[in-house]
Amino acid sequence: MVELDKNYITQLHRVNRVIYWLDLLGCGLFGWGFFFIAVYTNNIFLEVVAFLLGTLLIYRGQLFIHEVVHQRKNIKGFALAYDLLFGYPNTYPSYIHDPHLAHHGKRTYATVDDPEYYPHANDTWMKMLQPIFSSLLLPLFATLRFCLLPPIILFFPMRWKKKVYQHASTLVMRLTYIRPIRSDREIHVMMINDLLCSLYRLIFIILIVMGVFPLKIIWIWLGMFILASVLNMYRTKLAHRYLGDGNPMSSVAQLLDSVSVSGSFLSGIWAPVGLRYHSGHHLYPVIPYHNLGKLHRYLTRQENRQHPYNKTVFPSFFKAFFHFIK
Repeated sequence: MVELDKNYITQLHRVNRVIYWLDLLGCGLFGWGFFFIAVYTNNIFLEVVAFLLGTLLIYRGQLFIHEVVHQRKNIKGFALAYDLLFGYPNTYPSYIHDPHLAHHGKRTYATVDDPEYYPHANDTWMKMLQPIFSSLLLPLFATLRFCLLPPIILFFPMRWKKKVYQHASTLVMRLTYIRPIRSDREIHVMMINDLLCSLYRLIFIILIVMGVFPLKIIWIWLGMFILASVLNMYRTKLAHRYLGDGNPMSSVAQLLDSVSVSGSFLSGIWAPVGLRYHSGHHLYPVIPYHNLGKLHRYLTRQENRQHPYNKTVFPSFFKAFFHFIK
């Protein structure tokens, strides 16, 4: 493997907290701002523009759930801010992504202990369209699981609660994944987060009933939620080649099984927060998202062309998309 400049790589690991906070808070302020413009405007052109801008900003803000997992210790209070702005309103509390670290483990990547990996190399056209259909059902599942179930689960015996948090409380591609539960306290923390999701939705419904919010707000939120889900599912689907056979893979094999998309600024829209450089993220999981572009440019220099990273790079979303279809 090409020998890299260790000092430069070390510099790339430095977290700029100002960038994190400005980005997250900006997505929250402007994303929800455009959302309410779409809700209250009577101008159809302005409504469409506000809807699209709001969706993209809220989608970007919601994907900070990934950075919460990797940078939780480096940026105090960031997880709570994420939950208040995006996690609770959209029923995506940050804890559902905590097992993501198994997706980077040398012994767990691509195995049954990896919740985000399910081998499906060279999908058919129908399977590549699956995210669209799944996204239409996702709001119903999210409402049942994180809005209606939490108050009821309070009265469940602990063994039933454990089942819920083992089997229906994690962002997964592998539906058979069983989340490890370390203690009853962990379950209580997750229950509190679930109840806050319920509380957000209850307040939302009360404000509609009182006439503060128009009924239109439900359709705008559903539209944003579904569109963001479609984008995220395709982003996830194209993040890897999914060539694993269920056994642990070496670091180089994990890298070659991952995908980066160089492309234009559009690549940063459907795969924001550095996720377009997914193979670079797997090479150095703790490099903050704002430095992954620098890592990509460094690894693709002429002198580093023999580095295996360059075998993982696609020039655009469509090149990657069609590459994975039989």
